[in-house]
Amino acid sequence: MRSPKISKLTYGLLALCGAIYFLGFSQVDVPFPFLKVYVTMIPIQLAAFIYVGWFIRRRQLDAEK
Repeated sequence: MRSPKISKLTYGLLALCGAIYFLGFSQVDVPFPFLKVYVTMIPIQLAAFIYVGWFIRRRQLDAEK
């Protein structure tokens, strides 16, 4: 089991990276404002896709045991 310090550090780094991404992207001038919303959400969608894939795979491996 991981120690809580590593977990908190990981959450802190992910939060910092997310804040930097959103702050940086808010400075980009996009000709169509609705496109900015879609591009901003791409990392969240990718993270959700990876998490769901990992969750399903883990559940399949647990069922095989």
